[in-house]
Amino acid sequence: MAWTLDAYGYFGEKTENKFSKNGYMNAFENNDFSILLAYEFLFSERFKAILRFNYGLKDITKNNYFENEIINKNINFKILISYNLY
Repeated sequence: MAWTLDAYGYFGEKTENKFSKNGYMNAFENNDFSILLAYEFLFSERFKAILRFNYGLKDITKNNYFENEIINKNINFKILISYNLY
């Protein structure tokens, strides 16, 4: 019996179903490690923009499930705009 910790902090028992209500859960790894780079632009005392780049370090898919050797990593780029009311 294996236990996992999901994004909500709930300990649940792994199932052997290939497809669940959330999709193909057995096809993906349970965790990932990443590097985060961020830069903040201050336009004024109240207005700023933030750039974030996140690069995953692990292959997030189980290649034996898909029967291939393709490396799939998480890559995210975000632009955030912030305005302080007070």
